[in-house]
Amino acid sequence: MTKYLFAAIAMTAIALTSCKKSKSQQQNNSTAPRTEVPAELQGNWIWADGGSTGLFDPNTGVYQGPAIGMAQKFSLNANGTGSVFYYIGSETDKYNIYHEGTYEIDVTKKQISFHTTGGFYQKNGTKRNLNADELYPSPNGTEQFFYKVMNLDGKIYLYKKDDPTRADDDYMHTTRFSKL
Repeated sequence: MTKYLFAAIAMTAIALTSCKKSKSQQQNNSTAPRTEVPAELQGNWIWADGGSTGLFDPNTGVYQGPAIGMAQKFSLNANGTGSVFYYIGSETDKYNIYHEGTYEIDVTKKQISFHTTGGFYQKNGTKRNLNADELYPSPNGTEQFFYKVMNLDGKIYLYKKDDPTRADDDYMHTTRFSKL
């Protein structure tokens, strides 16, 4: 039950935390490498976890929910632009980190590359733009991973595999994202 509650809270935080594109970010997105995104990958994909450590009321011992929560959301647009959003929350702090950029998709290798061009950092309501040295993984850097899209019982999932040395069909050691 608490995992579902956390997932709902994380999705609400993601939906409410928006970033208006600055003119410089729009220019960066227009020059960063990108490809068209296949229809099966277009849209929003989210992963959320309520954590395995519980928070208990010290007076009553009653379980209050997860002590920490995490979420990650990929947004992929047909034209190769998009974003990556991270949320980390605890009893005392809430962090939102938003990266805007472009995607390159290699459908033959089943590989996604995300090129960061800008973004923002928010902690407990205080928001600021990311500096060039804070862009993940580095200024003009690229995050790469392998993917597989599967339909299980009518639900569509994207499996993210960071380790290319694992067998092509080994998606047991991956992160599973749900399509929103």
